[in-house]
Amino acid sequence: MFDKFKNAVADNAIRSAIEKYSGKIAEKLPEIAALEPHDVRDDARFHTAVIAPALAKVVAASNGATRLVPGFDDRFSRAMLHLRDQLVVVDAAAGKVSLVPDYEDRVSEVLIEGFKLRG
Repeated sequence: MFDKFKNAVADNAIRSAIEKYSGKIAEKLPEIAALEPHDVRDDARFHTAVIAPALAKVVAASNGATRLVPGFDDRFSRAMLHLRDQLVVVDAAAGKVSLVPDYEDRVSEVLIEGFKLRG
């Protein structure tokens, strides 16, 4: 029973944080379009170029609160990979990376979906 409560609290904290920071994340997403297609499609390269720096900023901005959420780093990584898969368009043949037209409106929803994914 305590685990259910703890998970519910963590999920509410994540939802609140996403609502608070999704605008800042949306502002940074165009930077992904400047990456090479192979850096976006390859999970390890995407982690190095995008996820790790974003995670460091989120952890710093949270003043350590993310450490209270069990498995936050892994959940954040899955959420960012989900965001990439839903909002980033890679045209490897043309060597282009772009964002779906409505990405700004969908960032919060896609991140919440991503945090719900289990590894």
